[in-house]
Amino acid sequence: MTTPPEVAAFDPIKTVESVLVDGTALSADNFTFTRSAITRLDGVFTQNDANVVISYSAGFDSVPYDIEQACVELSA
Repeated sequence: MTTPPEVAAFDPIKTVESVLVDGTALSADNFTFTRSAITRLDGVFTQNDANVVISYSAGFDSVPYDIEQACVELSA
């Protein structure tokens, strides 16, 4: 069974260091990413095989104001 070539990730994705499929690295030409997903350009990721390892960095440089404000309101 296969899935679409896209994998959801924690966002916002800032960088993708590597994508390994069956222990073999995909070249940077074979995938792209947006703030919330990594897309394979040369095929699909197989479902339930646990054969994909993606190393990436995600998160904000600083806490967004709306999240900061929600924490202040929740703690008040």
